This record gives sequence, structure tokens and C-alpha cells, in this order.
Amino acid sequence: MADAAALGAMSLDEAPEEKETVVDPWTVTGKVDYAKLIRDFGSQPISDALIARFERVTGAAAHPWLKRGIFFSHRDLDIVLDNYEKGKPMYLYTGRGPSSEALHLGHLIPFMFTKYLQVRVRVRVRVRVRVWVRVRVWVRVRARVRVRVRGRGRVRARVRVRVRVRVRVS
Repeated sequence: MADAAALGAMSLDEAPEEKETVVDPWTVTGKVDYAKLIRDFGSQPISDALIARFERVTGAAAHPWLKRGIFFSHRDLDIVLDNYEKGKPMYLYTGRGPSSEALHLGHLIPFMFTKYLQVRVRVRVRVRVRVWVRVRVWVRVRARVRVRVRGRGRVRARVRVRVRVRVRVS
């Protein structure tokens, strides 16, 4: 790591390059610009006024993750609060994709917060869990054909087909 004097002596051409910021479900690198993330993902920042409205409307303290800024943006939380105030029926929809073969600790955060919202806003929750599975299918076909030829070119055929299918999910 270069010390401050060495960095100050460098020209702009020699200065170390900043890493490009990458934020996706698998990687977070570089300096994270939260305002840029909010703009890129089409969300809105969670303000102190929105947290105060949440507490006023629900009659309960906001979740510590909201107060501490762990969740820094939202989509449609204001609409959810509007519907709650009007008594309109609604449900929460969340889920997880096939990022791994099993649930891990990182999946717990959104599920815990969804449970908190379910209790505070009194709504039903729909959870979609998609997983990759291997399916093996065995098909066994047995066919028995009987053909009888009768006089005057008449043909009588009898076909029996038996199909057996076994499916194994692993």
C-alpha cells in the first residue's frame, strides 16, 4: 500500500485507478454510491419522514434495520402505507431465486423483515422459492400387436400398449 507522501508526489497519470463499482446478487466491489444504486434500481430512499409515518400508521416502532439505515431504499412502501390506512386488502410477495442449492444465512434477512411487515401491517405473505432440481425420467413401453388376416383381405389388429413411467427428483 502506498503511503500518503508517495500518492501526493504522483501525477494524475500515475495515480492508481479506482475499481469499477459492481453491485449484483453475487458481488459487491469498489466504492458503493448509494444514490447511484437508488437511481439505477428505480427505488426511493427511506427518509426519516417515511419511518415516522410508518410508526404513526402502524402504531408500532419501526424495525431496527430501518432505523439504522441497513435498508436504505424501497419500492412502493408509501403505497403500502396508503393502502393500510384505507383498509384495502393486500399481500406481500417475496422469494428467492436459485442462487445456491440450499438456503443460507443471507436469505434470512429478507424473510425476517417480511415476517416483521406481515405482523405489523397484518397482510398475507406469498413466498416464491425457485430451486434447480434434477429430474430423471424412465419410460418403459411394452407393446403387443396381434394381427389376423381373414378372408377377402380383411385385417384385424389388436394393439396393447403398456407404459410405465418413473420419476426421481434429486
